Amino acid sequence: MKKEIRRNEWSRFCRQFSARNQYRSAKLRVQAGSRKEQIRDETAPLLGMSIEKKGRLIDGIQIVALGWEADRVATPLMSLKQPSEVFIERDRSGTDTRLEIRAKDGSKATVDLMDAVDPQVKQRLVERVAYSIYEKSGHSHGDDVDHWLEAESRIVSAEKAFV
Repeated sequence: MKKEIRRNEWSRFCRQFSARNQYRSAKLRVQAGSRKEQIRDETAPLLGMSIEKKGRLIDGIQIVALGWEADRVATPLMSLKQPSEVFIERDRSGTDTRLEIRAKDGSKATVDLMDAVDPQVKQRLVERVAYSIYEKSGHSHGDDVDHWLEAESRIVSAEKAFV
């Protein structure tokens, strides 16, 4: 079932969509303008989506994935400028399956959501970020708990930015 999200509901929808779909594998496709040329095709674990504003006006919608580096836990996948329409598709059980964002210039971003939320993704992310912190500290031994706690803190901060 495909449903258009009204413009005055976009901000709330972004928070709810992010909360429901964080850590799901997402396949992003972006097509540029009227040529329908595909300029991006990427799969990554989803962190969330957000509205970009210029003053009070909506300037864009951004899709953000999880990053595996200590200083890049949140990695922007794309930002579609001047969005005009947002659609969500859900299966019969009400689970989000596809997000589509269209822009005034004819560009279109499609996010296909695959699999269910995987709690192991967060665990692997904490491990990788903690190891990245360990590497950046010059491989100092004995600080593994501090590195782990710092990784968890960075990830929780990134999550909260979207819900």
